[in-house]
Amino acid sequence: MTKHPNSKHTPTVSVVNQKGGVGKSFIADELAWAFERAGVPVAFYDVDAQGGTCHKTSNADEQDAAAVNVVDTPGALIDELHDVLKQTDVVVLPVRPDERDVEPTERMMRIVERDCPRAAKVLIVNAWTRFLKAAAFEPHIDTWRDAGWHVLYVPQAEVVGRAGAAGQSVVTFARGSRVANAARDVCEHVMGQVIGHA
Repeated sequence: MTKHPNSKHTPTVSVVNQKGGVGKSFIADELAWAFERAGVPVAFYDVDAQGGTCHKTSNADEQDAAAVNVVDTPGALIDELHDVLKQTDVVVLPVRPDERDVEPTERMMRIVERDCPRAAKVLIVNAWTRFLKAAAFEPHIDTWRDAGWHVLYVPQAEVVGRAGAAGQSVVTFARGSRVANAARDVCEHVMGQVIGHA
């Protein structure tokens, strides 16, 4: 992911959370597809050993031609994560509305503040529902919003898994659905942040 010193800076979007199972790969794929649909050359980096993305790590030619990098990071704290964050312009942090996700998410937020304090910060509440459990999670979201994180929601939907199994973006697989509209909004916001940090 490192460019030569004389080359122009390529904005980097990193999808992070040390907590696994929060939807990092889903969000990373959707972001890459959104850039592709917009005609923006994108380099995709899958550094999560578990895999799970539809995109594969780009080859050298794609990396050289890229106007933006999208990085899917592992659900664990590894040394390489600090190097990725130091090159990151937009941090996207997915979280599920579950009390067990709060501590690792807040630990990840502190790492982001340390390693890339000037990056745009976007928090995605993934698999959002209208149940009481989600309502009880709102105070955490308010705290994170007050700390400078822009918060967006993606509703829980079975079609996300079906789109992934088909190797397609949920935006095209389930066009017009609530989850597709939410994913589109997330991507448009992140793309706007990339332009602002280019």
